[in-house]
Amino acid sequence: MSQRGLLLRGSAMRAFLLIANVFVAFYMMPFVIHAVGDRWYGMWTLVATFMGYYGYLDFGLSMATQRFIAGAIGRRDHDEVNRLVTTSLWLFLALGLIALAATLMIAAAAPLFLSDAQEIQVFRIVLVLLGLNSAVTLSMAPVNGLITGHLRYDVVTTIQLAKLAGRTLLILYFIGAGYSIVALAVVTLLADVGANAGKVIAARRMFAQIRPARRFFARERLRELFEYGGKTFVNQLTDMFRFQTSQLVIAAFINLSAVTLFNIASQLAYYFRTLLQALIGVLVPVFAQYQAAADHEGMRKVYYFSSKLAAAAGMLVGGAMIVFGSGFISLWMGRSYIDAYGLMVILVLPTILYVFAQPGNGLLFGVGVVGPLAKASMVEAAANLGLSLVLARPLGAEGVALGTAIPLTFFSIFIMVSVQRVIGDSVWVYFKRVGPVIGVGALLQAATWFALRDVTITGYGHLAWLGATIYTLQAVALLLLTFSAEEWHVLWDSGRRALGLQ
Repeated sequence: MSQRGLLLRGSAMRAFLLIANVFVAFYMMPFVIHAVGDRWYGMWTLVATFMGYYGYLDFGLSMATQRFIAGAIGRRDHDEVNRLVTTSLWLFLALGLIALAATLMIAAAAPLFLSDAQEIQVFRIVLVLLGLNSAVTLSMAPVNGLITGHLRYDVVTTIQLAKLAGRTLLILYFIGAGYSIVALAVVTLLADVGANAGKVIAARRMFAQIRPARRFFARERLRELFEYGGKTFVNQLTDMFRFQTSQLVIAAFINLSAVTLFNIASQLAYYFRTLLQALIGVLVPVFAQYQAAADHEGMRKVYYFSSKLAAAAGMLVGGAMIVFGSGFISLWMGRSYIDAYGLMVILVLPTILYVFAQPGNGLLFGVGVVGPLAKASMVEAAANLGLSLVLARPLGAEGVALGTAIPLTFFSIFIMVSVQRVIGDSVWVYFKRVGPVIGVGALLQAATWFALRDVTITGYGHLAWLGATIYTLQAVALLLLTFSAEEWHVLWDSGRRALGLQ
């Protein structure tokens, strides 16, 4: 299958996986809470909080591994791929052992924040099971990098979908039968181990020429991985501060009720951002391959075409959230939570611009220009926290939302300007290529909002019918008005290849 077909299939499947995860999460949360009770679900949430921080133990090395493997693939250097896979396997095995050691230390410290003997015992069992799961998953990161470096996101996503289905069915059975959160941890461990085993089997079958061996271990590659990964790690940490500190500020300076409203708004903005990143996030290895092949013109074409797609998707999805957000929140949470809509709009508007910048973000990571991005991320994260603290008291939760929105806007602009410098084009070229999509998309959203401002959403079916009808027509109009015949042909051809019809 062609590169375009693989990318389109991978993007579509990643988006489908995210949507499936969202639906499962919406359904499973009340099911598990009612089955195990508030006390033990709170325990599960506590352990999950610790596990969430384990994701930062890779120190940005997962992205580094993927990028360097993709570059070696672009040069068709199989020995270099073997060196990178072997070296990173040893490296991530060490990181997995660190994660396991951290798990044992937290388990030993449980009496410091828990007093009930039963709670301590259950906490330790669940923590060790999930800690072992995190260690195994971390150790398998190079295998994931090998598959995605070959642009086979479809394979990874298929395995993840199978894991989601199996895990969900097992949880429904065991938790529904009255088992505790220990069973929940066991199911999670088994599902992830099975998924990792599936990736190993898939990698061995697809890339028979790749055979990690001790003789391929290259100490000099460690420095390269850490140099790139360290800068990536800074970006990951600032991303955490960018999107995960606002609730703490609101709790400290306003009240817990405001935290709930802000969390509703931020979750919706998070799903929007994550959906579009899933669609666009396949580009890092693509740009790495173009750089390795010294194909500058190919890189430019992919960048501008993907930027137009990102702009179209951002305007359509972001616009739909603003147009239908109030009605959806009323249906989902009730009219008493409608104040979350204003917060959501404040967060979604700069997120649309952030989505526009994601192809550029992929290009900068793909070609290794991550140092300036890391510095800008640190400035943006500091500005986020500072503005949120300053605006929290006079403006309340809206001030905290603005504290996130304003720095994010400038950071997105910085990414787009930086990319134009890297590819050697002026900012005017970007707006000449992508501006029509943004302009037409904005007009379509304004017209839709004006036409529907007095329409009352009566149910999920009504919402789905309106949204599907209006935004299907909008998508067609946007593509017809702003994409060339050649670009239409690329989309059509890629779609047929992705579906295996060509």
